[in-house]
Amino acid sequence: MVKFNYIYGFIENGFDTLIIDSFFCEAMANIFQLKEKYEILLGLSVHCYLYYLSKRESEKVVTPEVRNCAQKIILHRSVKKVYKRFLQQFCIDSNSLNSDMLKQMTKMLRRYERFNSRSKYLIIENVIKEYYMFIVLYLSNIYHMPGLLERNLDDDTYSGYVYENKAENTKQMLIELYTIIDDRESSEQEIKVNVELMYDEFSVFEKKKFKEKQMKKAVQNQIQYIWNIDIEKVKNYIKQITDVKLREKFKDIIEEADNQGEIIEIPVLTLFDYTDSINESCVDSFCPNMYGQFALGLEWILKERNVLDQMDRIKDFSDDMDYMNYLKSNNLELLIGSKFVLANKNYSMTHEFEKLTENWHVIYTMLMENGLVLKEESVKVCIHSIEVTIRSQNISDEKLNYNEDTGLYTYSIYSGMPIDFKEHELDAFLHDNRKVIEISAKISVQTATERVGTLVMGERGEL
Repeated sequence: MVKFNYIYGFIENGFDTLIIDSFFCEAMANIFQLKEKYEILLGLSVHCYLYYLSKRESEKVVTPEVRNCAQKIILHRSVKKVYKRFLQQFCIDSNSLNSDMLKQMTKMLRRYERFNSRSKYLIIENVIKEYYMFIVLYLSNIYHMPGLLERNLDDDTYSGYVYENKAENTKQMLIELYTIIDDRESSEQEIKVNVELMYDEFSVFEKKKFKEKQMKKAVQNQIQYIWNIDIEKVKNYIKQITDVKLREKFKDIIEEADNQGEIIEIPVLTLFDYTDSINESCVDSFCPNMYGQFALGLEWILKERNVLDQMDRIKDFSDDMDYMNYLKSNNLELLIGSKFVLANKNYSMTHEFEKLTENWHVIYTMLMENGLVLKEESVKVCIHSIEVTIRSQNISDEKLNYNEDTGLYTYSIYSGMPIDFKEHELDAFLHDNRKVIEISAKISVQTATERVGTLVMGERGEL
């Protein structure tokens, strides 16, 4: 059997007729049973390389002559017929198609990736992987070959092709390859229908394998969580760091003791995280969210007590100067909330605003759509305790798609890959795979006067 480098040389020199007549119509056409592994490897590799040259590689590194030669060969009607018969031989024995064949194709072809004097992205390994995927899907769909997908399409390698944002690109790649080997001159619609069937089978298979793997992984993570994580230690650390961070951020309004005020519990953070990510530092990066939730809790309490006036940042102030004069004339020197609401709108007023507020107490936070502008010393907050719970996630924690006809839930383990679950499967998976950390603060709020300040409304805020 001829060596691949001979074929490579013929392509480089434009000997398309020689390759068509000698390699495909003579050598490959006389293969009636796939006994020799090298024959299979060479047949797949030559056809794959022609696809790479004719369709996938950049014109910057493939000359028009070489691309034209490759296209003449791969689109030749006789080549299509011969290659179709070659693929049909796998119906007799498909065991020669396995993950090792993909490795051998990659080893053979990677040295023939084309370059020029400039740098380029390496693409040939990806082209080989996609070509091999197509061959496997094509054979499985056309000839219904049990076990073929299991032996050849490893989910670590191929699961990315069934993500929602990759689906159309994957289908277009399959259509392109289907057109190349189709010897029946099928219509675009016929090819599209066949590719949809191929993709559906592929998607179901990959999602099933991915789901099984993730469910096993979740069980192992839960076991490690039970044996290795000291939950009480984690909770105590979270309590301490939350208490310290909140007192530090809101030091201008914190009162150390309050024996008279009503104690109210406000949410500070609800965090959904993976079981294998739970540790003492798992909430450290979410301090900005805590600050925002704490400020929202304070806003809610003050609104409930009806101690706030209300102004719209856009409608009630003609410009930044009008807003700044309002703050100054009403002694509103304590600012808490969204910087986009509380700070100047016009960039040219930045210096004036910073000068006005340089001796004020300004606490910017995330999440709030409004801003509190309060009188100095009019509000004091006492943090009595921080409460922390850590529990397994359950179905009711999220709004999930449920199909009443099938009785299945649709859940994305990773964004962009929705997978169907039976209720008991999803309940067990969420229990093992995800944890919910809920942090709240028990606080009391003292207000010095009947009207402590103003709630400045942002674009979407409302009292």
